[in-house]
Amino acid sequence: MNMLAYAGKPESQLNGANNDLLASGIVERQGERRGTLYRISESD
Repeated sequence: MNMLAYAGKPESQLNGANNDLLASGIVERQGERRGTLYRISESD
């Protein structure tokens, strides 16, 4: 799912939210740049 289209927010706002989610371990990043995918982290 394209987060920009889904959220209806500018990319600059989503980048900050993504960074917070990554830092807290809620989501994981796969890939880089335009090919980056984010997914919910699996809890152990």
